[in-house]
Formats: sequence, C-alpha cells, structure tokens
Amino acid sequence: MPDRSDLPRIQALYSENADITQALAAFDAGGRIINMTVARLDDAAPWPAEEGGEIGVEQAGAVTVDTSTWTYPPEMVEAIKRNLTARQETIKQELINFGIGGIQLGTEPAAAKKG
Repeated sequence: MPDRSDLPRIQALYSENADITQALAAFDAGGRIINMTVARLDDAAPWPAEEGGEIGVEQAGAVTVDTSTWTYPPEMVEAIKRNLTARQETIKQELINFGIGGIQLGTEPAAAKKG
C-alpha cells in the first residue's frame, strides 16, 4: 500500500498517463502536432511538492511555437508516439514500485483493435 506522502506523485503519474493516452488517441484519429514548447535544460526544475506546487517541470524560459502549419516527417511523429508509449510503461513501473498493481494504462493502437 502506498504511503500517504506518495499520493501527490501517484496522482501526477495518473494525470500524465491520461494526457499521454489522449495524445496517442488523437494521433490514431489523424491528429497532428500543432504546438512545440522548447526550454533550456537548466530552466527545467521540478516543483517541490512540499511548497504546494504540482509535481512537474517548471517552464521558466520556455518558448512555445505555433506549428499548426508545419508538416512533420512521418518518422518524427512515429518516434514521438514510441516515446509516449515508452513513457506509459515507465509510469506503469513507477506505480508498481509504489505498490499499486493490476494497472491497465493507455489503450491499444487502433490497428491492433481491428485485427
């Protein structure tokens, strides 16, 4: 059973997974990338939970670019989708490490459902 102090991190993992699941579903439905956010690595600092902030990455110095008119190479989109899927597996393992079992994260790719 997870420790009560782990609940903010567990909640953040479930929230991140929900976002990833929605992104993958959007890709499967023909969606495309419409924004890109870039930040220097030294600007990305975790928010401490004890200060009341959400656990995540602070985007100080981040720049968001409208890419709605861009055409991304298919290899790049596939690489992004693979990375999102890999992150879901990491989230699943982190939740298991917190003592949460029987986790079904994400959805099957649309191609797998048709078979």
